[in-house]
Amino acid sequence: MNTKPAVILIGIALLITAAGTFLFLKKDTLVPSFPSATQPKPSPQEKQRREIMVTNGLRHTVPLGEIISGGVEKGAIPPIENPSFVPVSAADSYLPDDSVGIAVNRHGVQRFYPFSILVWHEIVNDTIQGERVLVTYCPLCFSGIVFDPIVRGERAAFGMSGKLWNSNLVMYDRKTNSLWSQTLGEAIAGDAAGDFLPIIPSDIMRYKTFKKQYPQGQVLSQETGFSRPYGSDPYAEYYKRRPLTLQETRGRAAEILAASP
Repeated sequence: MNTKPAVILIGIALLITAAGTFLFLKKDTLVPSFPSATQPKPSPQEKQRREIMVTNGLRHTVPLGEIISGGVEKGAIPPIENPSFVPVSAADSYLPDDSVGIAVNRHGVQRFYPFSILVWHEIVNDTIQGERVLVTYCPLCFSGIVFDPIVRGERAAFGMSGKLWNSNLVMYDRKTNSLWSQTLGEAIAGDAAGDFLPIIPSDIMRYKTFKKQYPQGQVLSQETGFSRPYGSDPYAEYYKRRPLTLQETRGRAAEILAASP
């Protein structure tokens, strides 16, 4: 009996089996292992931190030359302290439906912080159910972010440093006086350099959407303790034609602030 065809068939079968095994193993090796979508994402503190640099005894995570003057002095743009709130029915008198702001739903409390007010202060040191909350807005990059302001284990109040980093506002905490990037929520210079602020969930939405979702919600009042032309925007010309530098624009805003009681 001629066994050559059988040998050939067996050889082909073995070759196919070996090739399949090789491809399976190769595929298994090449396919990256991703964490399950159900696993919690690592917090910023758990991620690899930036390298801490030290210049003349000052800790920092970005080149110091990149932290520039924003055209205003430290504290020239005052944050809102101890903010007051009004119901939606009262806010309708000064807030158009298409106004945009930051909405926060925390511990059963719903609050709306209009950009038309935040543009003049950039920071609100708020308290919700006895817990300090940091509401921030950078009018130069339209970034609105809410943080749990934990600095070295304690919740701290924040202020405006008068500086910018990558055209973004730089805050400082009143506990360590460190400088913080608003978009990163990271201390970029000072004793707390390399630390991160936990982010509190929030939404950027129109006022009409907020009051539809939360008819019993609270809206930041224009009674801030400062006299400001809320509803006007000191950066309007910069947005349109950008005839001024960032520093000049913020300098003009500072002049308006200085002329207001």
